[in-house]
Amino acid sequence: PIAMFIDKVLGREVYRTYSKKEILEILDDEASIDSGDVDTDEKRIVKGSLSFSHKKVDDVLTPSTIVETVHQDDVIDQEYLNRLKVSGYSRLPVETDDHNQIIGVLYLKELLGVTLPTTVRDVMDSTVHFVNSEDTLDGVLDAFIKTKMHLFVALDEFGAFQGVITLEDIL
Repeated sequence: PIAMFIDKVLGREVYRTYSKKEILEILDDEASIDSGDVDTDEKRIVKGSLSFSHKKVDDVLTPSTIVETVHQDDVIDQEYLNRLKVSGYSRLPVETDDHNQIIGVLYLKELLGVTLPTTVRDVMDSTVHFVNSEDTLDGVLDAFIKTKMHLFVALDEFGAFQGVITLEDIL
């Protein structure tokens, strides 16, 4: 009853819709005020979510020049396994002789209980999901969810290995 009375006296509230640009301007104004309620991390997250559908795989991928890969014919012994552990990666793309074609993924967890020595080819997963470096992040996120995978191989417009993108890169 009180709300109805206030609406009658003051009039109904007019709701306003904001564009992405206006929301970003509001965030910038809010963040510039010292006593603002929006901290830097929150501002970064909101800005990232508003530009998410415009970002491409190429914007967040790890380039092939710095991707840690393993060769299909590498022999995994105790020393090799220790080097893989030290690398800090749990998923490594498996390449062929021409170093430009990815044919699988080596999951370190799959090496538990494997009798050494063995070859990468014997323990790798040959399922590789490829994405185009020009694909949008929202489409790739949908593909990650559908496939339940965490690593995709990004190819350029000529089909050459450009890098990898992980679910963590998108998030």
